[in-house]
Amino acid sequence: MNANQRRKLRRRLGRTDGSGSQHRFVGHWSDLAEVPKSETHRLEIEVENCNGWIKDKRNPDAFGHYLSTHTFYGSNYLRSTRLLRSCGFNVTLANWDMPNIKDQPTNPAE
Repeated sequence: MNANQRRKLRRRLGRTDGSGSQHRFVGHWSDLAEVPKSETHRLEIEVENCNGWIKDKRNPDAFGHYLSTHTFYGSNYLRSTRLLRSCGFNVTLANWDMPNIKDQPTNPAE
């Protein structure tokens, strides 16, 4: 990824939601577990296993969306950020493969 692509990505991820509030930066699974419920969804995060689920409050028997151990890596962090935002969570996930993208923390396993 070149400098121009990084700037575009920073701008895209730095946008606010409709209310004008900044997105909460989530650097680790423990941070994601502390994100409050949205109006329509809730998070079930297993910090020890580095995975979790996005569950729909209106349909508690549905499987929901799975957040795998790859959520913070590669292009998955962007897809997962978009998914979380579409479910009402005002967050931006870290990309553990590119620690300079937003002065974000590095992978705690390193």
